[in-house]
Amino acid sequence: MINEPAREQRRFKLLYRATRIKWKRFTWSGLILILVGIAVINLGLALATGANSTEGLLVGLGAIMVLIGILRVLIGVINPATPKDLDSSEPPPEETNTTEEMVLGE
Repeated sequence: MINEPAREQRRFKLLYRATRIKWKRFTWSGLILILVGIAVINLGLALATGANSTEGLLVGLGAIMVLIGILRVLIGVINPATPKDLDSSEPPPEETNTTEEMVLGE
């Protein structure tokens, strides 16, 4: 069985690798989505045809794209502090005194 320091070191390596992959995946795609959303907003504003037309549709679509991009960037940037913050792949320890045993007296 793996001793505890080696297990913790392995978990820190896995956490570091996972955060790097997550950062690459979400941060860059979020920034690109924000830029595309701003471009769509500018295109909609350049049309200047009125709020209840294609202009309003493009501005609204661009705003939604910018919001989704901001969320993706936040997902990529926010990381757990330690591996213990993540869900453990190990099963939780079983409790010895369950409510059924206490009620039934088994």
